[in-house]
Amino acid sequence: MILKNLISAAADRRNPKLRVFLVQTAQGLTPSSGGYKANISLLRDMSALGHDTAQICYGFEGEVDVYAKRAAEKNIDPAITEETFPVVDPEGKSHSLMVKTFTDEYKIFNAAISREPFNLAYPTNEFFSDTRAFLEVSLLMN
Repeated sequence: MILKNLISAAADRRNPKLRVFLVQTAQGLTPSSGGYKANISLLRDMSALGHDTAQICYGFEGEVDVYAKRAAEKNIDPAITEETFPVVDPEGKSHSLMVKTFTDEYKIFNAAISREPFNLAYPTNEFFSDTRAFLEVSLLMN
């Protein structure tokens, strides 16, 4: 409740409405970890206070449909759109990522990148390899 009051008071002083955009790196639309749950809770609270909210995130197949159904049950038009987004992986190979947009039951606009095609274009092991190399160089330099 304190956070809601602080956010509301800050918004009233500066601008009656804020626009909040979250870049979510967790996998899937359903909050599963502490940080993701906190981010989603903040976004939902901001939306409930009347602020414009949106996020870009990863989604697994079928998740968007589940969230859209929940929105429709609360008389919110999910307005699902679907398009492909071309990307090039680190080796120069082209991929098409599926991106679905929709409004959820909390009136948050979501741009959900399909997780499976993203993993094909940018495998997790490459991320860990790059991160490990960065950390090793950083440790050697310090």
